[in-house]
Amino acid sequence: MRPLIEKYMNTERIRELIIREKYDTIAEEEYIRFLDDVVRDAEKDNDFREGYEDEFMNFTKGYIDSFLAEREKGFGVEWSRLIAGYVISMNDHAIANAYLSVSAIDHEQAHEDLILYAKIKNLDNLFIKHFEFLLKVDSPTQEPTVEEQAVNYSEIYKKQISEGTSERFANHYAYLKAKGEYSELGCFAEAAEYEKAILAGYNESDGHSFAMKMSEYIANHFFTYEESFGDTLANLERERLEKMYGPLNRI
Repeated sequence: MRPLIEKYMNTERIRELIIREKYDTIAEEEYIRFLDDVVRDAEKDNDFREGYEDEFMNFTKGYIDSFLAEREKGFGVEWSRLIAGYVISMNDHAIANAYLSVSAIDHEQAHEDLILYAKIKNLDNLFIKHFEFLLKVDSPTQEPTVEEQAVNYSEIYKKQISEGTSERFANHYAYLKAKGEYSELGCFAEAAEYEKAILAGYNESDGHSFAMKMSEYIANHFFTYEESFGDTLANLERERLEKMYGPLNRI
């Protein structure tokens, strides 16, 4: 038993609980570790109210129940520890934060934990791929949450493919649409302009920049993407952007 727990807690009650709950070695160690943190925080804040011992033990048991639930699903110890902590703090970004924290220690383990999470939630490889992509390019506290965006991306991408669009268009459109920041016209126009730019020989960076600027113009001046075809002002804007990035017919 750790010194702080021995100082403030009835260690016999703790041993009885561990035996009664039939905690294995990992669960027992995790119970003691977490309880020690709880006591440490209370000592720092001088927060030992009447009945604190029962409160601390109940709080720790709630954490361990969540920890064990994750372990029973097959998740690694670190993932289970993190998710259990986020559950009791009601963190909306638990999965993304857990993935990044585990990945910093063992990337392969984080990937395996994410695969298991997807399997349990009946999600596919598109979800996994987009989830990991989002965490490479942005923070874990995105809105909508990373998992919400990844779920939406998978559904939108598959729908676009079923309707006959290219993989490049479907990917870009689904990415934008899942973020929930742009109008339908904005998403469609940017995906279409991006595909045109890449097919014309633009690199990824220039293609993104050109498509973003051109689609913004289209979304601000037209009701549909088709309305911009052949429009004099739209053509002038396209020519202006091509002077910056190069003509769209280059290979």
